[in-house]
Amino acid sequence: MMGTPSTTSRSPLRASGPAGRADVIAGVDLGTWSSVVTLFCNQQIRALTFDPAVIGKLRAGLADLLGSPELRSLDAEIRTELAEIAQQAAELRSLPPFRSLDELIGHLGTGDDPQTSAALTRATAVAVERLLGYQSHSSLRATLALRLHRMYDTAFDQPALRVSHLWPMPINRYGTYEVTSILSVPREGDITDGHLLDDTASVFTASGIQFPGMKRWLNRVQPVNELMDVRLPDGWLPESEVLLGQAVHDLVRRVETDVLGNSLVDGLDLPGARLRQFVATYPTTLAPQAKERMRRFVRDSLGCLDCELRMSWDEAVGSGMYFVMRTMAGFREAGLDAFRHRARPLPGMDGRGWRQHMLIIDIGGGTTDIALLAIDLFDRTARPRAGADDEPETQGREYELKPQVLGTTGHPQLGGDLLTLRMFYWLKAAIADVLHADHPQAPFVPKVIGSRSLNPVPLAIRQALRDLVPTHHKDASHGPALTLRPRTASFEKLWTEVENGKANPVDPSVCQDAGGRKFRLSEALVKELPDTEWSAKLAAHTGDIELTADEFGSLLRPIVEVAAGLAADLVRRSLGDDPDARLDIVALSGRTTNMPGVDRIVADTLAQELARADGGRPVAWDPGGIVVERTHAKQAASIGATWAAGGDAYNPGECDFGRDVVRVDVGNLLATLPVDLGLAGPEGKSEPVLRAGTPFDMADPSGRFARCSFTRSRWRRLSPLTSLHRILASSVREDIHSMMWGVYGHDRDEANSGTVWFQIQVDQELTPKLLLCKGTADGVRPWLHPDEGAALASVAKVDLRSQQRLADHFDGQKLVTVPRIEAVRVGDTAAAPVELFAAGPAEQALTCAVPTDGGAQRAWDAGLAGDFDRTAGISAAPLPITAAPDRYRLVVDGIEIEEDLEPPAFLPGAGPGMNTPYWVVLDDRGVLRVHAGYPAYLATDSLKQMRACPGVVHVADMEEGDPMWDPRWDPFTGDH
Repeated sequence: MMGTPSTTSRSPLRASGPAGRADVIAGVDLGTWSSVVTLFCNQQIRALTFDPAVIGKLRAGLADLLGSPELRSLDAEIRTELAEIAQQAAELRSLPPFRSLDELIGHLGTGDDPQTSAALTRATAVAVERLLGYQSHSSLRATLALRLHRMYDTAFDQPALRVSHLWPMPINRYGTYEVTSILSVPREGDITDGHLLDDTASVFTASGIQFPGMKRWLNRVQPVNELMDVRLPDGWLPESEVLLGQAVHDLVRRVETDVLGNSLVDGLDLPGARLRQFVATYPTTLAPQAKERMRRFVRDSLGCLDCELRMSWDEAVGSGMYFVMRTMAGFREAGLDAFRHRARPLPGMDGRGWRQHMLIIDIGGGTTDIALLAIDLFDRTARPRAGADDEPETQGREYELKPQVLGTTGHPQLGGDLLTLRMFYWLKAAIADVLHADHPQAPFVPKVIGSRSLNPVPLAIRQALRDLVPTHHKDASHGPALTLRPRTASFEKLWTEVENGKANPVDPSVCQDAGGRKFRLSEALVKELPDTEWSAKLAAHTGDIELTADEFGSLLRPIVEVAAGLAADLVRRSLGDDPDARLDIVALSGRTTNMPGVDRIVADTLAQELARADGGRPVAWDPGGIVVERTHAKQAASIGATWAAGGDAYNPGECDFGRDVVRVDVGNLLATLPVDLGLAGPEGKSEPVLRAGTPFDMADPSGRFARCSFTRSRWRRLSPLTSLHRILASSVREDIHSMMWGVYGHDRDEANSGTVWFQIQVDQELTPKLLLCKGTADGVRPWLHPDEGAALASVAKVDLRSQQRLADHFDGQKLVTVPRIEAVRVGDTAAAPVELFAAGPAEQALTCAVPTDGGAQRAWDAGLAGDFDRTAGISAAPLPITAAPDRYRLVVDGIEIEEDLEPPAFLPGAGPGMNTPYWVVLDDRGVLRVHAGYPAYLATDSLKQMRACPGVVHVADMEEGDPMWDPRWDPFTGDH
């Protein structure tokens, strides 16, 4: 069944409560295997110079350094230095003098009050540095300097979350930041009593019905028979959406009740707070229809308004913003220096602008999410006045950081679950080798380990293991639908064993093969298995089955290689046309990227793929620029998206104290199309019709730019079936070239006539629509809406016929050749002109029709085509966006004309938003007018009217295509 958003009103799953605090934002990341929540709160929070996490690492490092024999010999000197420094720090005057280094180390270890702790840490660091700087201690400096610098590197590598007003939430009962994405629902109670399990071991003790891998149901709405006896709030059906909604509800309930209600987070005092602002991340490859369903079930389950839920950034972009935050939010000056060092100067910026390209590869529990960002840094510091005293600069500098998405890609099943499934088949193969060493196909383990395919196990081996070590359910079968299927207890037990083994490599202290995994065929394991023929035989065998580090790497490598291949392909498609472009940073996040050897596999794959000359030029990159997030691998997407929604702390007043400040503008993240979209072609290949990087600079005439921005393809002849695909890669693997993004079926006879044409329109939510228009076999001329002189088109016009020097472009009153027409904003002498129309024949530039006066209405009434004696064209680009509507000066064939081009005039508060693009229409009389928003077509809701009136445009929704899902890679089909 194809899932569609329900239009029925649904009661919230979250209980009602008092009004919340509007300046607290909760970022929710519902993962495939685990889920997290991050809070952004900037109220009543004292500004911090250094993050507590940084101070904590400095405290520990200094305590370790002070305990060294070299510094213990300077006990009295250190305490003297510290006493002098302490007299200058108000926070330290209350502390008694330290009688020994041991007392100082003790205070550094306990932390005291946060402000006192930070002041003491800074003072101690200064005291140690001053001592090491004395000439008499040069030998000591040579001994300890490297340790001191390593301490600083370790400390300032900590993500500065508190400085950025961010708090990962300890939602697990053990005080950790993650819970599993396994939802346990009471068999006959209320759905709202369902909860996510704290750990995988709870699967065997929880009394309810367990639903694992919740995130996989985002792709389709599925009926769930197990919910027939469970009580559901009004409007909810026994389907997968209520399970997803309850999972989100439980995450928020844990924050409100368990964390904030019990004041479990140091420095965050919000007792009884009810969250009202939410950010939800989603998989990069999630289809727009599924994303809209997700928006609805999150909104309905939490009882929030549309304006209180933001789903602007997918998981890859969210992770990218995390790495941006890491660079700029901690030791800011060092972050700025590092950024400029790895960046390329922007042309025309006089050394005050830099660009860095960052590739983000997030390999999580179930999905791979990839994004390529261009991050621009601008020095906005006011230049010194002419004649100012030439004194050393003591003021800090003001910077602006503007990230932009160049492209995204990924895979909905390439992640940790696939690795666990490969390990699961390895364990079954190892058991089969123990029990059936004489089998004709034995040994099985080398055949599983040696497979380089992404499929978990070769087909022949899978069938043999199915017979020898059966763990599948007799009622399970593969199929195209994502449905809940029964799983056996044998599967659950072995799955849990390999899942725990994956997360717990062999300790190098007890085994030389660090990074391997051991599984003990103990009596306890055998007892926990159900009574089957093969488990009974296994009871006679005890000992270890060991997965070596090399074998583990062989199971992991195909997954990471394909993920890195997808990333490299994205880089080549995005940067391959720019000979000066370079990939500067490769950022790895997601739990799977923390596996041993992943960074090396990524580096090897990128080195090979980016050096290729076929299909484009090689792309330069910095192999030393690979960054692996270890501390918050799972939370990176949630933290980054929440930070982007909350806004970075920006206080220009800090410049007066010599600190640099950075304002982060995330508006450009949604300014361009992040994907390549193509029409299905022969042999499964899709040729792009819309390219990543295309600006979303069209907007409907209502002018609500932020909500209604879109872009369009050129007109094409319609075929009986139009299948739009999102292109994931151009050359990685045949079977993951693209995924369906939308489909539209049309009357075969009419489509085959060649007289119906279509455009693809995609908005910022990546929702595709089809624009249909009747033309001829040779072409199509859609009608523009006759709004000349109306509110959304300027009454004032510029008539090129009034320019005597342009007479050669006309034949009488009719424009036959279009001059080159550019526009500049009046008074803006620095900006380059924007080209509106290129020089060329009028018939090529004027591709639309404008009905004559009354022609449109006559055609509408009679169902016949109107007059087409007037044609018009829309500018190739919008006018420059300004803070307020302004006048523009035209440059025609390189010469300014005196007459200004004026936008429409609106009453205060009645016009479009300040970011609405203004477009220009040129008709075949040489008249130019400005339109607020993209000029509208004359539209109809009726296919019949579209067929009867050539030029009238019908807008059709594209249906959701089949999700990209391979049941062989799905652990929870019951068929493994």
